[in-house]
Amino acid sequence: MRMEINKEYLWAKEFILNIPKNFHRDGIVLEDGRNTIKKTVMGGQWIVVKRYKRPFWFQRFVYSFFRPTKARRAYRFAKSYRDAGFETPTEIAYIEQYEKGLFADGYFVSVISDKACVRSQLSDDNFSRPLAEALAKCIVRMHQHHILHGDLNTSNILYNITSQGEVQFEFIDINRSKFPQKISREQCLNNLKRLSYQRNVLRYIVKAYAEQRRWDTTYCVDYVMNQLDKFEKSKAVHLKIKKAFKLKRC
Repeated sequence: MRMEINKEYLWAKEFILNIPKNFHRDGIVLEDGRNTIKKTVMGGQWIVVKRYKRPFWFQRFVYSFFRPTKARRAYRFAKSYRDAGFETPTEIAYIEQYEKGLFADGYFVSVISDKACVRSQLSDDNFSRPLAEALAKCIVRMHQHHILHGDLNTSNILYNITSQGEVQFEFIDINRSKFPQKISREQCLNNLKRLSYQRNVLRYIVKAYAEQRRWDTTYCVDYVMNQLDKFEKSKAVHLKIKKAFKLKRC
């Protein structure tokens, strides 16, 4: 086992060490799909534990010797986000389990957020324009700080509104983020393509984003929508191939 614990949570080392052993029975399931996410109590406070789907053998080899695991990246990228002025739930620890010298399972532990997901406010014809504009402005700042969220969509963005009426955003699922020294206009726009599958919402946010950057709004909106169309077509082909492969194996 390999792990790293935030020095502010060393008091809970024994609890954290036992997370892999107790994960199947402890906590309340928040999500059980590709990855499993649970909330549980540690020392009187609610925390979140995410167990990533076990990778296939080649990925296990890569994660063992060449690339940081998703759990480790989630833990370390959290500080990078905060250092740049962007909120993300405080990291508590990451845990890596190994079998016969190869990486097997990864866990990321963080403080639970009390913010709401923006998705419900940005999902239909009556979506919140002020929230969409605030989000566009926040993403502009993120890109200007050379951060590309690896899974930028409304499910991974939380928010609250302060008593002064200021919108505060918080980003989750950041393990696939990139921090390039230079980011082109097309890289920025491509990063927006899966922000929302609601075309009207996406167009509005991209237009607001382009206006903030003083870029040609028509070009930017057309580019992002085209990239989304390509992504969805590619995904559909991938699913057909995957389904056909499974049928053949059966």
